[in-house]
Amino acid sequence: MRIALNRLWSRVLRRSLARAGSSFNVDFTTRILGAKCVAVGDDFYAGRGFKLVITNQEATDLLVCIGNHVGLNDFVTIAAQDHILIGNNVLIGAGVYLGNISHGRYKGLDQSLPESPPNSRPFASSGVLTIESNVWLGEDVIIPGGVTIGRGAIVGAGSVVTKDIPPYAIAAGNPARVIKKFDPKIGSWERVHSAVPRTQTLGLTEPTVLIPHL
Repeated sequence: MRIALNRLWSRVLRRSLARAGSSFNVDFTTRILGAKCVAVGDDFYAGRGFKLVITNQEATDLLVCIGNHVGLNDFVTIAAQDHILIGNNVLIGAGVYLGNISHGRYKGLDQSLPESPPNSRPFASSGVLTIESNVWLGEDVIIPGGVTIGRGAIVGAGSVVTKDIPPYAIAAGNPARVIKKFDPKIGSWERVHSAVPRTQTLGLTEPTVLIPHL
């Protein structure tokens, strides 16, 4: 029964998108609001509870563009007030949040007041969010707007990304920091010793491990 529902719902949603390639497969619990501003490439898969919301009510062009061969695990959320670009061959773990929506404005002119209820503040963009090709995002990663995840990068589970991650790097932590980079000369992922210390004593007799060895 679930397989039949998934196939039927995939066909319905596929027709509602601005553009969709071949092999579009989603769970019947998937919800896409603002589908006319969404384009998806070939071989797309999304697991249970996938939610994609276009919050910019004035948008008429494409805001979310997803490449070919992209797979999303369960309960991934994409919230777009501005452009969100996802490249080819991207793997996204369960519980990941990608969003460039802010409830209110906190810089420049006409900033939101702290006494105003958060749900009454106007939506604002935090900037374009870009996930380049061949990226792997672990479970429960959070990525806001104004950030680019470089080609071939890996972001460890539970990480909160606050700035760009360069290509061919492994980043982890809150905030996420680069802990390894791929060295094409030797074909190996090499630890970046200056980025994140592997241990920190915190005044204890035994070191406390902050970042697991990858």
